[in-house]
Amino acid sequence: WRAAGARLVATPDLRRYVPGSIYLPNPVDLGLFEQAGATDPDLDVFVFAALTDVKGADRLVQAVERLRAQRSDVTVSALDGWPYSEAMRAAGATMVPRLAPSDVPAFIARHRVVLGQQLLGVLGVSELQAMASGRAVVTHLGPDADYGGAAPPVVEAHEPDEIASAALALLGEPLTAVERGRAGATWVRAHHDRSAVAKRLVEIYRSELGIDLPRIG
Repeated sequence: WRAAGARLVATPDLRRYVPGSIYLPNPVDLGLFEQAGATDPDLDVFVFAALTDVKGADRLVQAVERLRAQRSDVTVSALDGWPYSEAMRAAGATMVPRLAPSDVPAFIARHRVVLGQQLLGVLGVSELQAMASGRAVVTHLGPDADYGGAAPPVVEAHEPDEIASAALALLGEPLTAVERGRAGATWVRAHHDRSAVAKRLVEIYRSELGIDLPRIG
C-alpha cells in the first residue's frame, strides 16, 4: 500500500516485485497471544498454515506422514477446509474446523510446536502469531527474508524429513522448545508490536518523505 507516495510492503520478499518499496512489518496485537501462551500446552504439533499449494502444503503433509511414522503417539492438529485437508487427515493429523479469530490464541497455545508455511519463504501472520504465543515455530525462510538486524529465531526446515526431525527434536527437548518460543516472542514484540510498527511508519514519513511528525513513545 502507499503512504504519501511511498510504496510499503508487508513482507520483505515483496520488495523484489515492487521496485523502490519499503518494508513495513505486519503489526500483531500481542496481548491475547501472550496471555494465552502463559498456559501449559496439552497437545504436541499444530500445522498452522492454510493447506494450499502456495503455503507448501504438500511438504507439510509429507512431514506429518514421516513424523507419525516415527512417533505414532505424537498428536498433530491441522485446520480443515483446504485442498490438502484430506491428505493431511490421511497422514495422521486431527483436522479441526477453521477457527474464529477470537479462538486462535488459545488453540495455538495448546500446542508445544507449530509448523509454518513452506513455500513463500517469509513469516506470515500465522507464524508471527505462533511466535507471539511463545511457541517454537518450524518454518522455511528463503533468501529474500531479510528482516534487518537479528534474524527471526525460528527453526529452519524445508524438506519433509527436516521438518519432521525438527519437530521431534523440539518435542524431545522441552527446555529447548521453551527457550526458542521465548526468543520468538521477544523478537515479535520488538519488531511487530503495533506500537513498534507505528514508530517505524513515523520514521518512514520523516526520513524517506521529509514529513515532520511527532515521535511516538
